[in-house]
Amino acid sequence: MIVCTNAYTTANANYFSDKKSEFVKKQEIRKDKKTIKRLIKNQNKLSDRHDYQGMYDLYDKDFISADQFDKELYFKLIKDTWDSYADITYTTEIKNIEIKDNNAFHAIVSSLVHFDSSLPN
Repeated sequence: MIVCTNAYTTANANYFSDKKSEFVKKQEIRKDKKTIKRLIKNQNKLSDRHDYQGMYDLYDKDFISADQFDKELYFKLIKDTWDSYADITYTTEIKNIEIKDNNAFHAIVSSLVHFDSSLPN
């Protein structure tokens, strides 16, 4: 009877190599999620200060919104909103962040608050 222990050792080594690779990938995803959370938090701060240029600089030149607006139109609408509602502020609650390959998908709930000072209390 011949026993080949080499095959078992190779399989075992692959198992640990795969586990290490999986661990490293999970670490990278956690780091990426933290980065995304910081970005959203920063975006909220800039929005609340109505920092047009700061917000504009966050977005890629090829940005297209969910409404299919390009960057220029999207930011024109933001500026128009801020000009119309000087006291508007935003809140964002992150529900979920999924990272797959080179894409990040997030589920968030965004709210805006506007206090109309012309209305009676």
